[in-house]
Amino acid sequence: MELTLGFIRLADASESFLSRFRNFTIGGEFTITDAVKLRFGYSNLQRQDLTLTGTLGLAGLSAGLGIAIERFKFDYAFSSLGVLGGLHQLTLITLL
Repeated sequence: MELTLGFIRLADASESFLSRFRNFTIGGEFTITDAVKLRFGYSNLQRQDLTLTGTLGLAGLSAGLGIAIERFKFDYAFSSLGVLGGLHQLTLITLL
């Protein structure tokens, strides 16, 4: 399993030094087999921007799946955009 942690807008002016760290992202990738990987992610800034008052929903969350078959890689990802719906992404990668 791989985990990543990122911070967004660290250089922005803010009330205190520690408040700059509230805009973060975290992601992970689980290797199921050499050919299959599961991915997840969370963006706190996106959640704050897309969540309406009084609603929680799934804004800021994302999940995906990667499959490698011979020379081809297929990647699928879903990102929740709160009340706006969701974003589906499909990628096909191959070596020429």
